[in-house]
Amino acid sequence: MKCREMVQHSQYWATSIQSGKYRTADMYKDIRGDRGDVCWKKLVHNNHARPRACFTLWLVMLGRLPTKDRLAKIGIITDGICVFCQENETLPHLFFHCEYTQRIWVHILEWNGYSRSVLDWEREKLWLIGETKKKGWRRDILKISLTETIYYIWITRNAAIFQNQVPINVIQNIKQAVVTRCSGRKALRTHVNKELMRIG
Repeated sequence: MKCREMVQHSQYWATSIQSGKYRTADMYKDIRGDRGDVCWKKLVHNNHARPRACFTLWLVMLGRLPTKDRLAKIGIITDGICVFCQENETLPHLFFHCEYTQRIWVHILEWNGYSRSVLDWEREKLWLIGETKKKGWRRDILKISLTETIYYIWITRNAAIFQNQVPINVIQNIKQAVVTRCSGRKALRTHVNKELMRIG
């Protein structure tokens, strides 16, 4: 159905013609329908990480990142092996089950003040959703750290596949990106200077 037809068949359109009042936001809600928010909305919303990192996180949360298992299903590749550990590459494996990426995530969590072992993808996602719903600067920095970590794992994986090299300073790059993004936010700047400038 074309946009014009959707508007003309909208209940809000008929009501707004009669009342003489129109709001674009109300029309959008009417066309979109009654869709509830996703439980991970707060992970992406108000996230001060780089836009490309936020976009990668959004794809991860939707399960749409083109990992090898997804590409194999549509016949693009036949090799479904993780470049870091030689197991099958799936989205949960790549970001939380792989020994290589798990070490990165544990290090970043400890750097953020969270001493905990990494769980499987579904439980880790639930923990992150619950943790980032809380208020405070520590949660904002955790969101940025999560987003930049996922982004750097993804581009490191791509470098290993397409350029045959694994960058050696991944953790350092993640920390630098987090510090840089936090330094640009007035509410986070003082906490970054005190807590996170120990990049090493």
